[in-house]
Amino acid sequence: MWLPILLVLAGVGLATLSFPVLYDWFQSRCKAVEGDQELIRLAEEIFADKPMSTETLAAISIMPDECRPIESAADKAELDALVAFVQTIETGLVSDDPGVWPDPDQGRANLAMARGLMDLAEQTAERTCDRADGGKATAEVLDEAVRLMLEAKEHWTSGAACRAELSRAVWIRSRGRQHRYRKAGLAAVLRLANSALEREPRNKEASVMRARAQVGLGKLDQARAALIHLMGRHSDDPEVLRTRSRWLMARGDLQGACRAVVDVLETMPEGLAAAERLRVGPALMRLDRCHQADEVYNDLMKWDDTLAEVWAGHARCRLTRKDYEAAAAAARRSLEIEVTAAARATLRKAMVGLG
Repeated sequence: MWLPILLVLAGVGLATLSFPVLYDWFQSRCKAVEGDQELIRLAEEIFADKPMSTETLAAISIMPDECRPIESAADKAELDALVAFVQTIETGLVSDDPGVWPDPDQGRANLAMARGLMDLAEQTAERTCDRADGGKATAEVLDEAVRLMLEAKEHWTSGAACRAELSRAVWIRSRGRQHRYRKAGLAAVLRLANSALEREPRNKEASVMRARAQVGLGKLDQARAALIHLMGRHSDDPEVLRTRSRWLMARGDLQGACRAVVDVLETMPEGLAAAERLRVGPALMRLDRCHQADEVYNDLMKWDDTLAEVWAGHARCRLTRKDYEAAAAAARRSLEIEVTAAARATLRKAMVGLG
């Protein structure tokens, strides 16, 4: 008679003791499934032209290690700094400050200041692209921009605008030398842009950043489709035109990349126009379009005549046009601001031309 009762009590006791373990296991499996789904979404985004397979998912999961530079310890440290930068953003997006009362005006003000800082960071990346890691050069400015954006996030319910701008910050921070980008950063750009588009499907800034990440990853067909939709809705938008220019450059169409922005530089906000002039000036020189390049550098000098890169570019233009006296003067001015090998070489050639 007592045996069934004892068995029931033993079963209840065992179930009670094992429930926490089973619950923890269930929670861990749920998180694993969520992680798998995120991995699949990222794989579909980056490898849309390939069938889904375990190899594809493995390629995504090892992406940070795959792109880890091995040339020097400094490169490894920079990649670690990029990962920490992304983690700061992701942690800031998860947390919520209950002490902040939403104030849309404050949010907009923070976002405007952050955009200005990111324009400055892009200019720095373009100026230093031949000499240093562009992302590293922009670190301090972007840290402040991210702080402002994470604060602005508290003043919106959806946060789509902030996530789109945060993806731009990661895109700039991912910059390597020239126009190469670290894949670990581009994967984070895609995550943030997609997160913004889930909240606001027609968000222009998020669509732009998604296309730029695709260009950086070499997924030019997907970027082309996105750009077609963007050009249809925002045909004269500076950010869309700048993204199209990068797509053309990635395809090897240097002339088309320059043409896409040169004629509309005057319509762009000053900060963006300066960054684009710093980018297309050297490209125009490589195309032997020295007259247009000289116009670009003249406009840059009107904007800021304290940049060594601008005077060095102007010197190269003058040298190509055999105006040796002007080339020598511009090269000397560049060397007065900052001594570089390029400016010294230009000055040497100009002096030879002068006899």
